[in-house]
Amino acid sequence: MMTREPLTLPEDTMIIEAEEKMQKHRVSTLLVTNKANKVTGLVRIFD
Repeated sequence: MMTREPLTLPEDTMIIEAEEKMQKHRVSTLLVTNKANKVTGLVRIFD
């Protein structure tokens, strides 16, 4: 990723919320983080 401050969402976020965030920010990928704010995965609009 070539973003200084990538968009993230917590692991327990509902998929509809992730989709809304992607649409709002016009991105196709969000990083998933745990409670310690460590990246644990990613969600892509194409998944």
